[in-house]
Amino acid sequence: MAVVKYSKLFPASAVSHVDLLRVFLRILKRAKVKVNYTNGYNPHMKIYFSPPIPAGVESVAEYVTIDTPDTDDFLARFNAACPKGIVAEKFFDMEKNPNLAAVVDKAGYIVKCPFADKIRVDGVANNADFEITFFDKNNQPTTKKVGGMVFVAERVDDETLRFVLSCGNNNLRAERLVRHLCEKAGVDYSLCEIKKTEAFVGDKTVDEFLRELI
Repeated sequence: MAVVKYSKLFPASAVSHVDLLRVFLRILKRAKVKVNYTNGYNPHMKIYFSPPIPAGVESVAEYVTIDTPDTDDFLARFNAACPKGIVAEKFFDMEKNPNLAAVVDKAGYIVKCPFADKIRVDGVANNADFEITFFDKNNQPTTKKVGGMVFVAERVDDETLRFVLSCGNNNLRAERLVRHLCEKAGVDYSLCEIKKTEAFVGDKTVDEFLRELI
């Protein structure tokens, strides 16, 4: 069982999560990695992703679990078959599936913006009354209290913000929070660059969590 930590950068960051599965199937076939299949009428490769990020957001902390006994020289073979923007950073050889889709519950983000010093982040984290307004999938304005889903909201410097947000089953999309804060500050959201830099299981990074299971 292989758990791969990988980066998803431009242009791969423009690929949706649904299409990402097809990309990984092609990568594994090109890399000639032997993957176990499900049983039944329509068998498919046993591949399990950590909680996904929206299309357009870059990440250096994505994870995929691949049910394979074929782990020799895995990183080199995998990376040689990857399209531009996807790079495997680390490899964990596990005895069983850690079920990251279920246990990963927080994600860390760095936001670069030339006017980050104007965006107020004090009073956002762990504030049960903090709410944002965004447009839902039907393009309707929606207001929701999200303070309990923001664990860290801090200014790193005049051009950088950092957030740690709830993800997985209780997900807060970083772009919705950042867009709301920009609108409140009168800052052009299009100037912001959001990158996912961390993923957590409780208070541990996913890397720490996986090392303890090995």
